[in-house]
Amino acid sequence: MDTRLRKLVAALGALASSKGRLGRSALVERNIDDYLTAEADHPSRSLERLRNVIHDEEAAGRSGEDWRIALNYVRRLLHKNAVAG
Repeated sequence: MDTRLRKLVAALGALASSKGRLGRSALVERNIDDYLTAEADHPSRSLERLRNVIHDEEAAGRSGEDWRIALNYVRRLLHKNAVAG
């Protein structure tokens, strides 16, 4: 996993652990959007890699983490890319 993706996953993990934080969805989306902007050369590949990493993090089942916001946002972006492509 490259450094940029590792930093994103760390940020998303902190947000996944922050129950009830106001604006959590917006922060998750902003972090993902920033990552994808930096990975603009390969957006589809970056999205798929991100989806896989988030799925793995969610599957780890650590207590108190909720990855649904991030996973759903990435799924929406993948769907949007598939429809647009």
